[in-house]
Amino acid sequence: MTPVESETQSHETDIEEIRQVIAEFQHAYEHHLVDEYMSLFKQDAIATMAGGKVLIGQDELAEHVRTAFARKAEGASTYELVHVLFIRPDVAAVKLRQVHTSYTDDQVRDEGTPLWIMTREDGRWWLATTQNTPVLKG
Repeated sequence: MTPVESETQSHETDIEEIRQVIAEFQHAYEHHLVDEYMSLFKQDAIATMAGGKVLIGQDELAEHVRTAFARKAEGASTYELVHVLFIRPDVAAVKLRQVHTSYTDDQVRDEGTPLWIMTREDGRWWLATTQNTPVLKG
């Protein structure tokens, strides 16, 4: 049984909803859809990018995302759910594995290990805080 499967039965629906947010995030990221990407974040979200840049609130995050998406990086990213810790019924720490691959040869370019804090408000899960850390090779 994986750590995700070991969560209590009462969280099955929440975990499926969180998986849906991950899928929407990956889709928006891969297709450079700024509005779709931003719709997953709370208005006052805090994001720490893999390089350490801290962005506070939707305005700063949207500006960064527009610039990053405009570069249209060569490659794709996948996001795999590793573990969910429910801090409260409406707050979850979500651990992910992020893998960047090249479009041309499908080789892994780099990996990240994001941690998201998500909150359930207004009947849905939102990204409140995100932190991405690159995985060092070797």
